[in-house]
Amino acid sequence: MIKRGPHIVTDQLTFYVDAANSKSYTSGSSETLNIINPSINPGSLDNGINFTSEDKGKWTFDGSDDEITFDKLTNGNWGTDSWSVNLWFSTTSSISNSPSYGLIGKWSGGNYQEGWTITLRGATYNGILVRLISGSASNLAGTGGLRDISPSENITSSLSNGKGHNITLTFNSSTRVGSLYVDGESVGSTSGYNAGFTWENYITESNLYIGRASNLGSYFPGKISNVSFYRKSLSPKEIQQNYNALKGRFG
Repeated sequence: MIKRGPHIVTDQLTFYVDAANSKSYTSGSSETLNIINPSINPGSLDNGINFTSEDKGKWTFDGSDDEITFDKLTNGNWGTDSWSVNLWFSTTSSISNSPSYGLIGKWSGGNYQEGWTITLRGATYNGILVRLISGSASNLAGTGGLRDISPSENITSSLSNGKGHNITLTFNSSTRVGSLYVDGESVGSTSGYNAGFTWENYITESNLYIGRASNLGSYFPGKISNVSFYRKSLSPKEIQQNYNALKGRFG
């Protein structure tokens, strides 16, 4: 049972999975993963993902083929709304430029690529590469439809220390600014998206992957404990609230 201290933000929370919460995952299960809020078809734990009781519960990924898959999940199809993704992870290998380590992603391939991914990459990207791309005809790559976000300073070493870290990615549809936070602090942002930048044309039929960046085929060697989505751009205060609510669990 998780002891409740500060609470995470629940306003506009649309997706929440946690290895330490029995409503989401039963220790020892090797097949399914439920979403705590709301009730949606469960995800699948693929290719031998293991559970560890470390920090009250984490899933371990081997970096080879382990992944959690939610088939054609509608969460993550943000349309024209603001949104946020939040997750906790720890690494078991040093972060390098190649291969990249995919933490999470929802991406549609084909002629009109569309989606978003969060990957860990080495010093060239200062430790993290976030990729956002709209597949609408007026927002293709090269026309304001693709933007990357990385930290403004190199944090590769600190992210590789095996300790629990928190990443939050937000997108504000009004200002068209994407922002990246690590352990509750702002580390980078990007703007310049065209008006009408959207995730609603081609991403609908794509899967959500945890432990893999779906467009790059890169897998994550490490541990992930929980993932949440919001249908709004979390404020800096709310991001700090989420970080403070769980940081004691990870030391």
